[in-house]
Amino acid sequence: MEMNYNLRYQSRGTFRQEESGRRFGKSGGTDQYDLLVRALYRPVQWFQFEVSEQYFLTRNLSESSGIARIDSETRRQTLLVRANLNYDFGKRATLTANLRRTLTHDETERNTGQPAPPTVREDDLWQTNLGFRVYFDV
Repeated sequence: MEMNYNLRYQSRGTFRQEESGRRFGKSGGTDQYDLLVRALYRPVQWFQFEVSEQYFLTRNLSESSGIARIDSETRRQTLLVRANLNYDFGKRATLTANLRRTLTHDETERNTGQPAPPTVREDDLWQTNLGFRVYFDV
């Protein structure tokens, strides 16, 4: 069984020199946070099962008169479940099967000055693939 996680932070935008000295402050841009947690289980050589969950947070920022403000914030949560089967029948045939399910929840809030409910979107995606190959000598 293999388990791992990745945590990432990215900050992009414009910076300006502050009046107090040689420091620089952010005057606007985007901050992104990303967390991926993944578990992979392979009980036998020909079967693999994976579960992963990923969280994103994106903030768009602006600054006016020295006051930082969050213009919008988007959160995304994704759950991925995947099963892979790749079985060889000797040297003559191979069975391959994949099943994948992805659940996604997106939520966006905008700071427009007026109270407004967040925009929510959810997706449920299923993908499957099945193949059987037979090899012939010519």
